[in-house]
Amino acid sequence: MSDSLPVDRRRFLKVLGVAGAGAAAASACGIGPEPTERLIPYLIQPEDQIPGTATYYATTCRECAAGCGVRVRVREGRAVKLEGNPDSPINRGRLCARGQAALQGLYNPDRVAHPMVRNARGGFEDIDWDGAIQRLAAKVREAQGKGIVFLSGVEQSSFGDLVDEWMKQVGGRRMSYEPFGFEALRAGNRMAFGTASVPSYDFANAKYILSFGADFLDTWLSPVEFQNGFARAHAFDAGRPASMSKFVYVGPRLSLTGMNADEWIAARPGTEGLLALALAQVIVARHLARLPTDASRLSSLLAGYAPRAVAATIGIDEDVIVRLAREFAISGGGLAVAGGMATQGPNGAEIAAAVNILNYAAGAVGTLVMFGADLAIGSTHTFGDLTALMADMAAGKVA
Repeated sequence: MSDSLPVDRRRFLKVLGVAGAGAAAASACGIGPEPTERLIPYLIQPEDQIPGTATYYATTCRECAAGCGVRVRVREGRAVKLEGNPDSPINRGRLCARGQAALQGLYNPDRVAHPMVRNARGGFEDIDWDGAIQRLAAKVREAQGKGIVFLSGVEQSSFGDLVDEWMKQVGGRRMSYEPFGFEALRAGNRMAFGTASVPSYDFANAKYILSFGADFLDTWLSPVEFQNGFARAHAFDAGRPASMSKFVYVGPRLSLTGMNADEWIAARPGTEGLLALALAQVIVARHLARLPTDASRLSSLLAGYAPRAVAATIGIDEDVIVRLAREFAISGGGLAVAGGMATQGPNGAEIAAAVNILNYAAGAVGTLVMFGADLAIGSTHTFGDLTALMADMAAGKVA
């Protein structure tokens, strides 16, 4: 210690000890920012729990609509770690940061741990489970025949089946909504193919990936699945670079996914659909791929989108458009996807439909773009449906 502060070591440690005891007392009295919480061990240990031995349970991650398989490591009845399930065909043992962080939500001190009811002051207070169930049952009996709606997120599990059966018994209906519902993509699929379902995309077997704003390495649809597929498609095979797929990113902003691309095409915002149609026009007009049976109708549809006619609007040279179309078609495995900023504008559905036409012209539909096994997100209701629900509630059509 310096001369200006004559405090010896013994007195300094004594002050620290008093301060520490005071802080502990304040925390115990509830003065601190968070009350002290303790994990209380079992008084009677369940028969299937062995102290010190972990138990693993297979389940599904619900942090997004992708539905990755998860293995939960449990010690003494408490979940302590989440990992991807290697047997899951979606994520194959990997799990993103959001999935890993789901464990924090389980033990979050601010989580809703009890049923709550609004009081006269406008706030919420805890009630017991018996009281909550009685209140809910009374409300459901009162609302029967007056319109009952069960609103939830994406539920494709047995819980969803249970709610559907419950709503059938009480004369209600279930609505599911996801904030990131990829509605422009679903609307574009309806415009091009007559179905609003979301297809599966085979990135692993793609030879040429063309992304129109779809950040499939970030948050688009099923990112862990697409990361696995892209890693396989974009890897060297026995040291031969010819087997490595090419990735071209189209968009005005270079995103994290775009930074992993081999080439960045900075098209003007909102013109991504024009570029997709121009590429399809070159493929069809020059017979660069095996054309579909309705090639003549497709050719007339694309007649006005020749590269020379749209290059100036897109902001890309005509030669670049022709080169991209040729590379995409002759690769023998071209896959185009649309999403992100490209589908956030007023013409987002049209851009998604244009990319569908490009995939159709190149022969990717049915091979790399597969409809039929609809993703969970494809069954959710739209924002328009939710707006209509709020209007019905305001009109008294929903109890």
